[in-house]
Amino acid sequence: MTIQGFWARWGEKRLTGAGINNINKGSFGIAFGVKAWGMTMKRPVLLGILIIAVTVGHTASGEGPAEAPRMITRQEALKAALRNNFDIRLAKIDYLAAFTDIKYSNAIFDTFLTGGTSYSEDRRKPLSVFGSQRAQGNTYRGGVSKKLPFGTDLVASFSDNRAWSDSVYVVNNPSHTTESSVGFRQAVGKNFFGYVDRRTISVTQLAVENADLAAKDRIEASLADTEKAYLGWMFSVESLEIIKDMLGKAEELYSSAKKNFEIGRLERADLYASEANVLSRKSEVVAAENRVKRSAEELKFRMDMDTRSEIATNEKLAYLPVRVKLEEALKKAFSSRRDQMEAARIVKMMEMTVEMRANEMWPEMDLVGTMAVNGIDSSVDEAFSSMASKNNSYYYGGVEFSYPFENSLAESRLERAGYEREAAIIALAMTERRIITEVGNAWREYATLENVLSSIMEAADITSRKLDEEERMFLAGRSSTKNLIDYQREVLSARHEVARAVMELEKARIDLERSMNTLFDKHKESL
Repeated sequence: MTIQGFWARWGEKRLTGAGINNINKGSFGIAFGVKAWGMTMKRPVLLGILIIAVTVGHTASGEGPAEAPRMITRQEALKAALRNNFDIRLAKIDYLAAFTDIKYSNAIFDTFLTGGTSYSEDRRKPLSVFGSQRAQGNTYRGGVSKKLPFGTDLVASFSDNRAWSDSVYVVNNPSHTTESSVGFRQAVGKNFFGYVDRRTISVTQLAVENADLAAKDRIEASLADTEKAYLGWMFSVESLEIIKDMLGKAEELYSSAKKNFEIGRLERADLYASEANVLSRKSEVVAAENRVKRSAEELKFRMDMDTRSEIATNEKLAYLPVRVKLEEALKKAFSSRRDQMEAARIVKMMEMTVEMRANEMWPEMDLVGTMAVNGIDSSVDEAFSSMASKNNSYYYGGVEFSYPFENSLAESRLERAGYEREAAIIALAMTERRIITEVGNAWREYATLENVLSSIMEAADITSRKLDEEERMFLAGRSSTKNLIDYQREVLSARHEVARAVMELEKARIDLERSMNTLFDKHKESL
């Protein structure tokens, strides 16, 4: 008895013994119990329970009308990744978060509104006989302050102080003292006319531009990974088709072997070899189907597609030839590599930082000025009017100076900035050298695999013709079953090698485009 016959007979006995013919495994327990218990039940009730059992069984086993698989192409997979890929969505959010740093750095120029009110009451014993036994005070104040891009701090304020006391010696009771003032402070030493403030914003803008480059690089990396996942899925699908095709050939050989064995033209050992060959191909089909499922799930993860959805494609593995010379690839890379742009910007940022730290070595020297007017009356309206009608003005102007003798903080920050600039210059040189190496290696890898693919395809064609010839010899009785099985395995291996070589060549093309940073530009219109 063959292995298939053994398992078929065993399964038939299990199903018959349980009394569950034509009922799937999900309803096994329910149907078995119904048969044992339903002997005493009325037939309509038993029939209803059996229908429920079958329905539950189908539900438990997940059976039902299968949805048609969604046909998907390589471009559709990349567009879906651009819309849904987790890494790409995170990259976009990270860039938007970095963009807020510009608003944060410009916050030093925000306009501030200040204000307040207070009340006081004093019943303390006075020192003088002219003092009051009780005094009350109300204060209302408001102001606006703003820093200008040229380092000028402007302040404008208004206040009203209401005073009342029980002293008979007070002229205005209650009295209102209103005052308006305008002042400024201009840095002319450290932060000379806002130099450090403006440079800080410029450095932040460069950092945000680098964040944009980093986001684009993450998007490009995700696109490359998605396209490679699609190629891996296509390879697994094509591999499954190849194995199924070889299974068909193995089954044809087994059928022919059985006929030849029955008429005495074939030995039993050759028949066993043919049967074993069929079983081996079937096991390879099962393993290949699992690889298709795994690669499909990986691709769906890249596209953030529902795991319950099935996907299929009409595309076949094919490579897109890259017609570019090494010199052209290097030239393109140096004009589009984002890490080189980022390193160059970091050098510029470090140079700006050194200039700012050098300015911080200067002493703090500020020009300050204030102008104020006030008015006093028993009425707040009259007090406010008297500010403009009377010469109750105040003026102040001066220069304020501050400088630490050691100046250790500024010196250490300047020294550190110098080292960081030197490190940035070295990092830029290293990046340029890495570009030459990566592009050169990627270009040579692609050129090598392209030459290898040509040889593999030619060898596969020869192997296929050799199998055809061997099959004709087998039918003529001039070849053995073992030779035919060996040739089938060679063809299976050769066709696999061709598919794998095409996949690896396409991945090498993606790596070459990735090394030149051109993948993002090909798909940026979909963003």
